[in-house]
Amino acid sequence: MMHEGRGTRADAEGQGEPLDLISAAADGDVAAFESLYRRYSPRIYGLCLRLTGQREAAEDCTQETFVDAWRALFRFEGRSSFSTWLHSIAVRTVLSRRRGLRVKFEVPEPAVGMPEQTDPGGGAPPLDLERAIAALPEAARHVLVLDGPAGDWLAPGLEVIAQRRVGFAERLAGAFEDVGEAAFLIGMDTPQVTPAMLDSALQALQSPANDAVLGLCEDGGYWGIGLCRADRRVFAGVPMSTPRTGECQRLRLEELGLRSCALPVLRDVDCHADAMAVAAEAPDGRFARALARIERHADPTQAAA
Repeated sequence: MMHEGRGTRADAEGQGEPLDLISAAADGDVAAFESLYRRYSPRIYGLCLRLTGQREAAEDCTQETFVDAWRALFRFEGRSSFSTWLHSIAVRTVLSRRRGLRVKFEVPEPAVGMPEQTDPGGGAPPLDLERAIAALPEAARHVLVLDGPAGDWLAPGLEVIAQRRVGFAERLAGAFEDVGEAAFLIGMDTPQVTPAMLDSALQALQSPANDAVLGLCEDGGYWGIGLCRADRRVFAGVPMSTPRTGECQRLRLEELGLRSCALPVLRDVDCHADAMAVAAEAPDGRFARALARIERHADPTQAAA
């Protein structure tokens, strides 16, 4: 239940959140919750439609999301925005239904009973990140450990935790501590990572035979690390951003007696040559498309072609 901060505050989309309505609804005011439904249901429907690709399924998931939100609203403490909280419920709802959904993507249309709903997908398939979220295990949390404020680029369904204002090794340790449970941490410079690779890493982490997982990079660093439990010693003394970081991290896990599983070695993006090579590995992804646009702007002959 919310106990302070009444009035309004900016949500993830820059709009004021109706804290009085949220608090009243948390206290059992049905009319207040209906107002919240009218305000947020178009966005939730749009999210569900992008994740499922089906109008009927999106309508069902939207309704289930708000039923679950009503039941759990007394536990909402305001540590994230209300819209982010709703989005996380919606993603979990879609994940719980995904095995029974058809694969075919339909052309998005506004649903009857969803007022002021704009076309959320424009006929395009779901975004890459949303596909990845939908393909992860149902129980998985999706956490972004962020340095700086979140913008409108933030994908729905992500729980945001602020990075600690310390050195890089301490930030890594702090991320695991702040998540507070078994977690797999991945950076932002390996856009060729697929949902299947993330799923494989999580499955390896859940195995009783492993205490950790580690994915090394070709340049000597590592692109991902998973721990069954937070342990600051894992990162203590490991030199970061060097050609030996990955091997030093592997040895550190070994020194601590932690059983680790090796993930595939990947190429991360540090320079233009890396970017071109990685884009070639995933030519249909958003990274490859963005790089192609940059290349066209940089080369007038391509832009004219």
